[in-house]
Amino acid sequence: MLRFSIALALAAPLIVAVASPAAATAPAATEHSQLVRLFADWRAFNHPQIVRGTPDYSAAAMATKARRLPEFKRRLAAINTTGWSASD
Repeated sequence: MLRFSIALALAAPLIVAVASPAAATAPAATEHSQLVRLFADWRAFNHPQIVRGTPDYSAAAMATKARRLPEFKRRLAAINTTGWSASD
């Protein structure tokens, strides 16, 4: 009985997502996965480097990070969000 309850709890969101009309208007998987990957990359990029146990916020370190910002802007602009809802 416990296994059945767990299986039902895990399957319920899938059943709702398939039956939901919003599922038909969701963004394409590749576009959404691009956004998820961009977010993960941004979070990793956003952390400062640790130098001798302390975060490096020196001018040189920030200039190095600033040179990579256009790459993130380009990747964000390349994601087609046409038809996405606010929740997407």
